[in-house]
Amino acid sequence: MFNWWVILPVFFLTNGVLFVFSWKYYYRQERKALYFPHDNKLELIWTIVPAVALSAIVIYGLKTWNDIMFNDQEGAKVVEVYGFQFGWWTRYSGDDNVLGKADYKLITASNPLGVITSENIQNSYNYLDGEVEKINLLLSESKNVEGEYFLSANNVDSLIGRMERFKRQKYRIKSAIDRGDQNDSVYKSANDDVLVQELHLVKDQPYAMTFRSKDVIHCPWVPHLRMQINAVPGMETSFNFTPTTTTQEMRAKPEVIEHYRVINEIHNERLKKLGEKEEKVEFNYLLMCNKICGAAHSNMKMDVVIETAEEFNSWIAEKPTYAQKASE
Repeated sequence: MFNWWVILPVFFLTNGVLFVFSWKYYYRQERKALYFPHDNKLELIWTIVPAVALSAIVIYGLKTWNDIMFNDQEGAKVVEVYGFQFGWWTRYSGDDNVLGKADYKLITASNPLGVITSENIQNSYNYLDGEVEKINLLLSESKNVEGEYFLSANNVDSLIGRMERFKRQKYRIKSAIDRGDQNDSVYKSANDDVLVQELHLVKDQPYAMTFRSKDVIHCPWVPHLRMQINAVPGMETSFNFTPTTTTQEMRAKPEVIEHYRVINEIHNERLKKLGEKEEKVEFNYLLMCNKICGAAHSNMKMDVVIETAEEFNSWIAEKPTYAQKASE
């Protein structure tokens, strides 16, 4: 709004002057134009005035940007949204309000975010050792009595290359991540984290959101919350925001009720023509990907539920933490 109040008067003033001068000083044969090549005072005025105005806009804009992106707001809950082809994971920090550390080298089917815990480190070792063992077994069974491979040279080279990559990955985990007996103390902040595939938020609760991506650039986008930022592989992006309207409150708004009445009317008319059962569509917040990230980009939708603190606490209490999963 500050930008609008600055820009709109300038827009109408400059364009008004442009049209006035075009009308007042158009070419006339009986009139000679004044030759006016340069004026230092005029140059200073139209250089300094815009510079001062733009400086005010930029400084104020930068302050606003920093408040949104980097503000360590007291009481803000830390939540991570993690994008991959083609879906989302959400990780909630526990009572300590600190997300556990993560590393891409630990990403497996059972640890999609690469969160660092003693169990996840050991699971990665087991997976990598298992893959190396499989390749070794395949190579040994692909030899004749003379030690020659039945497989083509390209296949053998490919298998050996994969095996070496698995060995290097294990070495990197051992050298850069594994702290041995200190793992529990170094990475304990992950123990109370909760991993789910939906996003629940509490009304009027400030949030410090962080975003990561496994593979390509994704763009978490919740249009009704004016919330959007790129999730970039190899780095973490973030911003702060506070949801102010619950899902139920949105559904109760007259304009939303009318909008979905029309949607349901059209939707069920089509279902009737197809001979299918009628259904009711309701308003829901959705987190989508606003970056064309691959063939199944349109499938990247995740429910976002904004609710009361009591409803959220009841929901999160049913979700196991990393420590609870490890003890099962």
